[in-house]
Amino acid sequence: MPRKRKIVKKEVQKVSKKKIEFADGKDVSKEENIESLVGFKVKGSYGVSTAQEFEDKINLMSLSDLQALAVTNGVFPSGTKAMLKNKLKKAFAEYSAYNGRTPTQGVTTPIMDPESKAAKEFLRIMNGS
Repeated sequence: MPRKRKIVKKEVQKVSKKKIEFADGKDVSKEENIESLVGFKVKGSYGVSTAQEFEDKINLMSLSDLQALAVTNGVFPSGTKAMLKNKLKKAFAEYSAYNGRTPTQGVTTPIMDPESKAAKEFLRIMNGS
């Protein structure tokens, strides 16, 4: 005859007296700013928020670390350590000037003059008439 297995009940862990508040599954009992709770990136892809912090950071990096940082930020990782530092400083200055966005060209010029004879002929051909 098979033996019955004993069911062992585990004790429920006692919850500390400190009240924990949750918002969307995150523990917000620690003091945090609203940007970190919402999930905004404060420092961006360079890992710093000011030019001075960036200068200090790249001065402590080796050539391979600088190359890795360059690749992650879209800078071609070539040249000596000094050249790469200058490239990264320039890229960071552009990044900071546009608040992390890539600058776009403001005004585009048409390939050909819309009033020219060639443009009118092109439009006639494209419209099928």
